[in-house]
Amino acid sequence: MDLLSPNPPTTISSREEMSRERLRYLEAMAIYCEAIAMVEEYQQAVSVANLGGIRDIQGFYPQLGLKNSPQVSN
Repeated sequence: MDLLSPNPPTTISSREEMSRERLRYLEAMAIYCEAIAMVEEYQQAVSVANLGGIRDIQGFYPQLGLKNSPQVSN
């Protein structure tokens, strides 16, 4: 086994760790994309409400198909 070769052997455990790391990255990216979509939906709802002169934006959510308010719980 030549450790100085351009392609050193990869062990199963390092491949598994790379797979786990890739999965964590993809899960984080999915959560990020969902959060961005929620923010965009909220911004669109506010814009539509402002154009229509609607003051009760929370009451307007169901009409726009929004299920949740923009409030974030801790």
